[in-house]
Amino acid sequence: MPDKPPNETDPANTANRATRDTWKIRPLPERRTQLAFKRAFSREEYQRVALGFVPREMEDKWFIYLNGLDGPDDLDGPDGEWLYLHRSWTGICIYSLRLLPIGEGHRVSEAWVNRDPEEYRMVDDQYDAELLQFLIDSILLGKADAARPLSPLNRPKGALSE
Repeated sequence: MPDKPPNETDPANTANRATRDTWKIRPLPERRTQLAFKRAFSREEYQRVALGFVPREMEDKWFIYLNGLDGPDDLDGPDGEWLYLHRSWTGICIYSLRLLPIGEGHRVSEAWVNRDPEEYRMVDDQYDAELLQFLIDSILLGKADAARPLSPLNRPKGALSE
């Protein structure tokens, strides 16, 4: 019986999956803030998220990978996997999300953002949660209709929710 070809969206297919060894990266610094960010992924969405993203052109500004698929290591504990979003040019980690299995899919149980002013100058938690949503939808899930959030500097007065 012939072998089936590898499924490109299968996170076990390491040939197509970004890993922390794929790119030169820096860890999330100690100066960080937990974001109020909740998200659930269906099984199909999780398979796409698990592949991560490796930049191929100068315009690709993010490197994203899911750690913990091969078992716990020095960055991850036994409780879940971590999705890391790094700036591609500098390797600086901006976001990390802990994913836990739930039913057929996964959910975000923790989300963290870099708050080291030497690495990342943004300090608006709402903007960061919106940008994180946009990055997941547009880059990892390929949703063409994902809306990029307005920078806090470009928002009309009173546009920020309380």
